[in-house]
Amino acid sequence: MGKIWIDISNLRQARLLSTLAGVLSEDNDVEVTCTSHAETMKVLHSESLHYSRVDQRSPGMLQHYCNRIHMLTRFVKEAEPDLLLTDLDPAAVRTAFGLGVPAWSFFQPPVSRCLLTERMSYPLCERVFSSSFFDKRELLQAGVRPGNIEYFDGWNECHLKDHPVISYGAQNTSQEPKVMVKSNGISDRWLRRFVAAVMENAPNVEISLLGRNGREADGSLGINRIPFTPRLPPLGQSVFIGSGRILAESFVLGVPTLATEARSDGDLELLHHHVTSLRDPRSIASRAIDYLDRMRSDTFFERSRRVVSRLESPVKALMSHI
Repeated sequence: MGKIWIDISNLRQARLLSTLAGVLSEDNDVEVTCTSHAETMKVLHSESLHYSRVDQRSPGMLQHYCNRIHMLTRFVKEAEPDLLLTDLDPAAVRTAFGLGVPAWSFFQPPVSRCLLTERMSYPLCERVFSSSFFDKRELLQAGVRPGNIEYFDGWNECHLKDHPVISYGAQNTSQEPKVMVKSNGISDRWLRRFVAAVMENAPNVEISLLGRNGREADGSLGINRIPFTPRLPPLGQSVFIGSGRILAESFVLGVPTLATEARSDGDLELLHHHVTSLRDPRSIASRAIDYLDRMRSDTFFERSRRVVSRLESPVKALMSHI
């Protein structure tokens, strides 16, 4: 493959595309562009990736779209890439299509029921790599052409299998047990009941609150708040509790994981067969303490290791077509 252009416009696939950029750059000429999204640039900085910011602030979405197409057109004419790998930014996909550069992407569940972005972009992608756990109807509704789907037996977060995990933050080397809680979707009342249950049965356990929303935990709860970071927080000797796709990341990294809700994206149904879902904070606290005790056994991780070993990485799936 000649020159590969990777465009990263939002945080949802920033880690995946950053991993891919690092792997591809070993044997290929790779150019990375991004938008002005602050959290996206934090990820790129954390991965020490060289990138070009091709974006400028505009008064409205339409103006921003037009300005980015203008800037990307100039970039493509100068760089002359042979392939675009994209997280589905319409400006990048449509610029590539107009200038004859094939575009490949990874399927991700739409963030809303409004499929404008997906239907503006997926039909123009020559290959769309998708978890085989998705219902094909989801892809077709988003505008993916049936003949352009490339399935792999995993989910997008399985890219961590091909990533040097240490780059996501040093592992927790202390011997003190830790419980990490994702703050999004958790009420203060739930959190207070959970903390009380943990402190009652395991007063030495450290509890950290992880969130992107800058929420300050009540100091009286004795919780360590961890703001958003592009690197995964130290997870060694830890149990992770939360919801959403970060559950998949922690599971792939071998972190004992508990879900606060049973619902998730369609491709993560397999994950929820192996992750206990509990809503009652006292029940979750009891299970988390049990996990921390059992983590000292070498056999505790064997089941999750077997599951993860069978899952396919999206990076390897794409590399097989390069």
